[in-house]
Amino acid sequence: MKAELLIHNIGMLATATGSAAKAGKEQGEITILENAWVAVNDGKIAAVGTGAADVEADKVIDAEGHLLTAGLVDAHTHLVFGGWRADELALKLHGVPYLDILAQGGGILSTVRSTRAASEDELCDKTAAVLDEMLSLGTTTCEAKSGYGLDMETELKQLNVVIL
Repeated sequence: MKAELLIHNIGMLATATGSAAKAGKEQGEITILENAWVAVNDGKIAAVGTGAADVEADKVIDAEGHLLTAGLVDAHTHLVFGGWRADELALKLHGVPYLDILAQGGGILSTVRSTRAASEDELCDKTAAVLDEMLSLGTTTCEAKSGYGLDMETELKQLNVVIL
């Protein structure tokens, strides 16, 4: 077989089964192949197999034993926001109630304040960095919504960043 692209030495190839969208438990039905390869022509998967690939290809990528799966979709993303509340995760994991975090100046209100204070350029730069990180972790599609402005001006500023 001749292919434009061959990805080989895939430690685990995980893909959905069937050819139609699924709901509920059926969404978890996947096919897993180990020591796999994928051949691509015209931007579409032409063949899949395990073991050594008997495929000639213009471009070859060694997956080095890593996972290959379809791009992930994040269907609920408040993508554009100011500030950062990563420190709150540790508090939550240690049982600190959300209302206590809020009383200490954290929570959603801290994000609202930071988002309102940030310039459109600052929000744009931060959003680009977040998108780059999401892509590096396998997310290829995300829904982006506003919601941390809580006033017309800031909500529109967030939405403008999304369309840039």
